[in-house]
This record gives sequence, structure tokens and C-alpha cells, in this order.
Amino acid sequence: ILYSSVLHTEILSIKITNKTKINVEIDQTASAICFLAFLLRNKKMAYVSNLLSKEPLCPYNYCKEEFGVFYDLKFQNKNEFVFEFLSNDRKIHKYSLMCWCYSQKQKGRLDDFKQRFYEKYQRDLSLPEFNCLNEFAQRYDEFVDYLFPNVTKQIDILLEVISLVATETGKVRIGTLEGEKIWWSRFKHDSIVRSGFNPITKKFTSYRIETTVVDKNSQSLITDVEDHKVKALSYIIHSIDAAIIQRFIKLMYIKHNYVINTLHDCVLLHPNYVSKFYDL
Repeated sequence: ILYSSVLHTEILSIKITNKTKINVEIDQTASAICFLAFLLRNKKMAYVSNLLSKEPLCPYNYCKEEFGVFYDLKFQNKNEFVFEFLSNDRKIHKYSLMCWCYSQKQKGRLDDFKQRFYEKYQRDLSLPEFNCLNEFAQRYDEFVDYLFPNVTKQIDILLEVISLVATETGKVRIGTLEGEKIWWSRFKHDSIVRSGFNPITKKFTSYRIETTVVDKNSQSLITDVEDHKVKALSYIIHSIDAAIIQRFIKLMYIKHNYVINTLHDCVLLHPNYVSKFYDL
């Protein structure tokens, strides 16, 4: 309420001064499946995420619209109320597809479905409703493969490649957009320590990233390949996000002497610089 009041006061002041300190938030739409479409070369995913289509499309509306056909073809535990819920709630399809891109499993997906249902209807699921929603959580990978043919097989092949790289490769060299080279190794015998700043407490905290596990047979340290495979897609997506945003930060500073605030694929900037940002 306090934030809304302050924001409202600031907006009203624009009428008097014709100036504002309010920043505009610009968030990329469906960046995760954009990058996965490039990585997997899945043409249907590329089309739905506006990489190939001539007219602007919404991938989440596409999921919502196609759900009805999939429901009729595949579901055994049908429930009319849950069907209406899943057929009309764009938010749940948005969040589900995004989490699928980050390798979410069935249990976490079902928990998200239940929470969204409760938020919308303010009541718990009945048993028939639970069974229907649970079936969608179980079949979600199948649903995504229905939306984007062959994507499950493409993901499996990608993860096998990642497994091979994590097992066989000592160091990986990464070239950034500015030409620097980053050397990165999975074979660390010690935990990697990272520091983070908490803007609420105003304090720095440190945490460890474990890149290895102890082999049960030899008791020696080995690369945690399975853990790396689970997290690989989110690592890839966030890395590309960060690289692209880094490029925009640099160009905005060089060409317009302006520093933009960013978080992953979202930027915050003054209205005067919105058109310049889009030009870049």
C-alpha cells in the first residue's frame, strides 16, 4: 500500500513538471524456450517463440489453446472443473513451461499446480480433481512433446552430450561477446566459495558450490555428472541471458553514457532511454 501511494504521488507530479524518476521495466518474453529452440534446433518451438513466425505469437497462449486436444486424447482421470482451470489459466501454462525448461520434475510440478489452484479458488482439491491434476503433472513431458514434436528426444541427446563433456573434459574454454576467454573446470578437489550481498541485511555472506561427490567404491572425488545434467539446462539458459544483457549494458554505456539496471533478461531504465534500448 505504501509503495502504491508513493508511486501514485510520483505519477501525479508528472502532470506538473512533465518529468519523472520512475523507471520502466522491460522483460523478455519466453527467453528460455527461445534459447532452447536455438540449442535443440526444434522448428516448432522456434516458430511459437517468435524466431520464425511473421506475426507475433504467445507461446503460453499456444500451450493453453492446445491443452484441450491433448486432454481429450490422453487423459484417463478426466474432471470438468480441472479441465476448465487448465484450459483458461495462462499463468499456470507460463510457469509450467518455464520450469520444464529448467528440468523440473513431476513432484515439484504437482506442488506448483496445487498451489496455483488454491490461490485461484481458495480451497483444496477434491480427490477426483487431484487425480486429474496429478495426471497432468505426470504427463507434462508428454504434453510438451505433443506441442513441440521430438523435443524430448532432443533434450535426452543434449543431456548425454553434457554427461560426456562433464566426464571426459578437464577444462572448458568459453569465449565471451567481448572476446575474453574464461577457463572453467569441473574437476575441483575443493569446494568453490562464492560471496553474495544481501540487500536487506546489508551484509555479505559466503556459500560453497560443490562440483564433486565421493565415489562409493573408490572413495575418491569424482565429478557429480548426474547433478550437472539436472542443472545444465538452467545453467545454459541463464548464461546466454547474462551474455546478451552484458552486451546491452556495454552498448548503452558506450553509445548513450547510460547505465541500465538488469536482472537476468529483465531491464529497468528511464522512459527517455526506452527507444534507444530498442534501437540497440
